[in-house]
Amino acid sequence: MKLSHKLVMVSAAALMGISPVVTAVQSTNTVMAADSKKTSKKTNTKTTKSSKNSKTTKKTSSSKSKAAQGDAIVLGNNSYVYLESGKTNKNYKYNGETMPVLGKTAKLNAFGTKTIDGDLYYSIGNGNYIKASDIATINGKKNKDFKSSKVEMPKTSKKTTKSKTTKTTKSKKSTSSKKTTTKKKTTTKKSTKKAKTTETKLIHNAYVYDKNGKRIKSAGTLSKNSIIHYYSTKKIKGKNYLYLGNGQYVKSANAKKVDNTPEVEDTYIKLVKNSIVYDESGDAVDSGMKLSKGGQYQALAAKQISGKWYYQIGEGQWIKAVNAAVVQGPALIEDPDFDAPTIDGGTASDSETVITLKRDTYTYNNKGVQSTSNKFAAGHKVRVTELTYIWVPSQNKALEFYRLASDPAGYILFEDVDTLTGKPLNVNNTAQDAKDAVTVATASDKAQLNAEIAKAASVQNDVKYTNASLDLKIAYDNALSSAKNTANSSTATVKDVKNALDNLTKAEAALNGVASTTTSSQPTTTTTDANTTTNNLSVVTNN
Repeated sequence: MKLSHKLVMVSAAALMGISPVVTAVQSTNTVMAADSKKTSKKTNTKTTKSSKNSKTTKKTSSSKSKAAQGDAIVLGNNSYVYLESGKTNKNYKYNGETMPVLGKTAKLNAFGTKTIDGDLYYSIGNGNYIKASDIATINGKKNKDFKSSKVEMPKTSKKTTKSKTTKTTKSKKSTSSKKTTTKKKTTTKKSTKKAKTTETKLIHNAYVYDKNGKRIKSAGTLSKNSIIHYYSTKKIKGKNYLYLGNGQYVKSANAKKVDNTPEVEDTYIKLVKNSIVYDESGDAVDSGMKLSKGGQYQALAAKQISGKWYYQIGEGQWIKAVNAAVVQGPALIEDPDFDAPTIDGGTASDSETVITLKRDTYTYNNKGVQSTSNKFAAGHKVRVTELTYIWVPSQNKALEFYRLASDPAGYILFEDVDTLTGKPLNVNNTAQDAKDAVTVATASDKAQLNAEIAKAASVQNDVKYTNASLDLKIAYDNALSSAKNTANSSTATVKDVKNALDNLTKAEAALNGVASTTTSSQPTTTTTDANTTTNNLSVVTNN
């Protein structure tokens, strides 16, 4: 099951230069003339101030036009400022002043959206967010997500006063000009619809893990028979996990599906180039804001915009598909004309191997069992590390497979590969080796191993063992112990028996003990003024 919302993680440095602008409400002040001279002076003064204000407005507008504007939003409520965790930022500062609550009618610049605990938020830069429900207008248009609420402004020791200016033709023109420069075409409708979850029941007590597969001890242990809800699935270090939200995962092996919804693995992509973020119409959200090469994101969907393929990585956020390679999960683009990039952003280097699939195919595990969810589309390029035979029970024979670089536990059938580029691979075993790996050894298969074990006593009494170096004696003892365990095992495979026999014979051949030679000689003595030392006997006699 896929998450419907994802956040594009943007470098804080890219947003540092953009600060929210909180505007003050201005009222009119009428000036009465006492006499013609005073009126003339006040008029001249007013004209001068108006001229200065006009210049200031022009400079401000010019300065803003040079900077990335984002979406122009206006608050319809007194609004808290939130952190990415969903907690209020009580230390949010604007122009050096702490402002945990922004006033109604405040004007800000927003840079994309994020879903936090099921609610939609707008980013205002530097890891700070405003709830979508507190925003009255976006780019001058009514926000359908706006909901009126009452949030009291915090009490401060400073008195808030409204600045007053005279309504003039110039000030109207200046305001109109300012609105024009901050407007931006809205091409994507935002949605506050919560991500769907799937219900499942735990069949074991389960630990909670983070995205790296490390246990989160503070989350405790989830009890057996508990009903949990998860958003999607993910492979972490080759094992399947269920995503519970808030960065928490449980192992799929601890849960049983309750509904009949097929489990589909999420697709993850890795940027092979720096990439601009686009909206649903293919327009850059902010041409100065780029995601860095090497970043990894979940691909929620793929579609063509003006004839080019894009991956969706967040609400109203898309990147060009030619800038990213699929590193996990099924391919989302099945267009045979689309030339999917590799991890290095181009053709494989001489030290790497990349295969292109000739048909839609599912991966296999090392037991020759086909996956029901991890699917790659025809034409998809994928990096591989080795070519090996694996016994396939469903076909009762050994087949050749390529091992995936992105998932060492996953394999692609050789027959499903169209082309190979980069370093050629030679098969590293035989079809018989693959069969031996799954065939349980009989007494006949163990006969030679048992014979080698039977002569161990004579080997350990021989000078080649007794006079061997300590590390080689230990190596032989360990190989003998392992061989005995294999010989006594009822589940050991033919491959296990062959490996045990090979290790034991090699360990015996490595023993380097030889018979010592005996020589008779008289001990020599060395006399000094201080003492007499008798060599070989290590005796020191003081005078």
